[in-house]
This record gives sequence, C-alpha cells and structure tokens, in this order.
Amino acid sequence: MINEIRQHWDSEAEASILGGIMLRNDVMRRLADLEVEDFRHPKHQSVFAAMRNLESSQTPIDQTTLRSELTRLGKWESLGQGEAGPLAFLLKLSLQCPSPDNVVHYADTIVTHRVTRLLVESLSNALGIINDSGNVDCEGEDAVQWVASEVSKIRTR
Repeated sequence: MINEIRQHWDSEAEASILGGIMLRNDVMRRLADLEVEDFRHPKHQSVFAAMRNLESSQTPIDQTTLRSELTRLGKWESLGQGEAGPLAFLLKLSLQCPSPDNVVHYADTIVTHRVTRLLVESLSNALGIINDSGNVDCEGEDAVQWVASEVSKIRTR
C-alpha cells in the first residue's frame, strides 16, 4: 500500500517557462499546446493565463503588460504581499530561466508531471471506491474495466 503520494511537479521548470516567455515572447508560438492547467503552482497558472490573454490580443508580454493584465483579472495581489511583492515575483521569474531556447523541454516536463498527477488522482479515487465495502458494483472484472475506463479519460498530448 502507498503510504505517501509523491508530489509530481517541477516548480523550476514552470518558472523557467514563464521567464523564458518574458525574455523572448516569440517562444509562445512553440507552446501552442500548453495549457494553464499544466502548471501546478497557482501563481504560475495566473501568470500563464495572463500571458495567453496578452498573446491573443497581440500585446507584448513583459512585467508592465503582465501587471496590467493580472490587475484586470484580479490576480495581481495574489502574487505577493505589498506593492513590491508581485513585481518581485515576476522579476524573479525572468531571472530564473536559464535559456528561452529550452522552454519546449520545460513544457514537456510539466505536461508529463500533470499527466502523472492526473493518473495518481484517478487511481487514488478508484482505490477508494473499490475499497468501499458497500460498493458491490465495483468488484473483480467490473472493477478492472471501470478503472481502465477512468484511466483512459486522462488526456495526453
């Protein structure tokens, strides 16, 4: 039995994607399949959502435009405390990216982690349902087919 479920995510890879985009906006075109939900960290999700909005309106993506978009979305203050907090968070992201050329690799990493998180969640839920002593509809071959069906719903790209 699993005693502890490992957290499947890479905060540095997430931050490096966001920093890479701020350093060189054109890398967004190489991330067309990347989704907000691929990021696990809520702050990273907010920043990437704002970046997607700016991209769709053909607005340059930098700390200034992100501040405006995150404020419009009501997410600016969630990035940090005080006036300097959110700005420091964005600046740290742009400093954290070793190279914008590597964003596709970082994106592959976080998508792989997302798929693993979804699999762990799905199997954990299935285990709970199967272990439920009152659930006689989910036993034996029916349980195997049901779990396979649940796992097959996980979308990979």
